[in-house]
Amino acid sequence: MDLDLIRIIDKFFGQIIALFLIGYDYLKRIFFGRGSDNSQIKKILVIRFFGFGNLVLAFPAIKKIRDLFPGAKIYLLTINKNMHLYDGVTFIDKTLYINVNGFKNFTMSIFQMFFSLRKEKFDLAVDFEIFAYTSVFLLYFLGIKKRVGYRIKGYLRGPLYTTAVTYNNEQHISKTFYDLVVTLGAEKKENVELIGLSVSMKDKAVVEEFLKKNFIDSNERLVGMHVGSGQNFINRRWPETYFAKVADFLIKEFDAKIILTGTKEELPLINNTIREMRTDPRRVVVIDSLNLTQLAFLFKQIRVFFCTDTGPLHLAIAMGVPTVSFFGPNTPRLYGPPLNNRHIYFYENMPCSPCITNYNAKMSNCKKPVCLTGISAEKVIASLNGFIERYLVSGK
Repeated sequence: MDLDLIRIIDKFFGQIIALFLIGYDYLKRIFFGRGSDNSQIKKILVIRFFGFGNLVLAFPAIKKIRDLFPGAKIYLLTINKNMHLYDGVTFIDKTLYINVNGFKNFTMSIFQMFFSLRKEKFDLAVDFEIFAYTSVFLLYFLGIKKRVGYRIKGYLRGPLYTTAVTYNNEQHISKTFYDLVVTLGAEKKENVELIGLSVSMKDKAVVEEFLKKNFIDSNERLVGMHVGSGQNFINRRWPETYFAKVADFLIKEFDAKIILTGTKEELPLINNTIREMRTDPRRVVVIDSLNLTQLAFLFKQIRVFFCTDTGPLHLAIAMGVPTVSFFGPNTPRLYGPPLNNRHIYFYENMPCSPCITNYNAKMSNCKKPVCLTGISAEKVIASLNGFIERYLVSGK
């Protein structure tokens, strides 16, 4: 499904519909007043559609909603591509999925979901989408009395919430997500720590069987690498040839074993990385069949994780794994790892970066991502020695 097309349609028609609804709301307040709602919060709807990494970053905020309303039922509405991510999330009672496998399925799913959600009679909605109109329209037409979301420059979403938080482009996105629950009574935080996923015995067994099948024991110097990224902007990917050079270095100098993670759609990228390598292919293992809670448990077995700016990076950080990451089209100010010695990120800070932002609906016409190709494998290798000694060799 073409995400750029959806975003263009969402913004074009969204602006028109939003203008009408804002006018309607204004007239309704004049003649009937805003009204009040002092009802007890029994059912809460939380929305975040695209980007499972964003949902990992939103987990601390969602967990706080649970703390603030311990007796309420929390429903999460997301897309079917995020299936299984929430199996291990104990503070979410039910997850609902919109089908995005094609525009027709997406449209039908939205309408079906609307009628299904109306029956639930939610008391509160918290919308973690920053620029999409689809989510705010859904909440508005559902008639949920308390609606919390973002106002952002260039969009007319803010007036359609009962409480709107101004989007802050100068802070980490996890803190921006947490700002929504501050309006519900949470204390403001300077730093927001990510929450790891709990993993079932069944999912642990799947990962343990994979490790056993590939003759990997707990003493191995395991390095994870994720060479792909989400389809919403593939130019966030660091080149496969660069990953291959770093993998060769780690195998040759530190006797590392490399686990290449990804989806079945990313297998061509993974195979190309292996073809570019010059060291023993027996030191490389590919895994493309784990669900996300299984991936979370795999992260607990590896010592260092290399990743582009994409969802698995945030999951690895949440699971406590030291990471090495690469940024260009996105800024690490918003999406980077914590600033401590367990994480290294590379960012050239070029004049054209960042080119995908929440102001432009994460769309860019860039065809030549020099912001990433300019981060050479040699530069990365030269920066790794102390880090690798600490976490890969010592395993601390």
